[in-house]
Amino acid sequence: MNKKRLVLLMMAAIMTACGGNPNNQNNQETPAEQAPASQQPTPSPELDGNWKADYIKGVNLIKDTQSVYIDIDLEKQSLSGNDSCNSITAPILTLTNKEIVFGEMASTLRYCPEIEYQQAFQTALREVASYQLDKKQLHLFDKKGEKIMSFSKGIRQ
Repeated sequence: MNKKRLVLLMMAAIMTACGGNPNNQNNQETPAEQAPASQQPTPSPELDGNWKADYIKGVNLIKDTQSVYIDIDLEKQSLSGNDSCNSITAPILTLTNKEIVFGEMASTLRYCPEIEYQQAFQTALREVASYQLDKKQLHLFDKKGEKIMSFSKGIRQ
């Protein structure tokens, strides 16, 4: 009986030392499966900074409004801004030279009698999948490639 127990203990020790779980596979990706950081398309540095809204799909913005804007911080991988009433913030989950996807958005909860901008702005930001920089213009697109927002660089005061 003691020999059986000793053999079982030795087998358990050997299996543990060798990664005894038969389903335990090496979870490390091979270099061919990993895209090296140097090959990842990087965003343009011009994306960083303040952008004033010029166009929001489905909304007639008041010309030269300064109250609807976003700030993109490439270093912190974050978005902040204002929807004309409430401040917003969100992490940037995906960011390449063409793609941008924002994470869960947080917003202040002020009472706003005119919520047209607020709802359209926040809805559009949740739908953003890609972007295009055109001189001092930033255009944001949904998954279908439809333009849903446009911004001018550094206009807000």
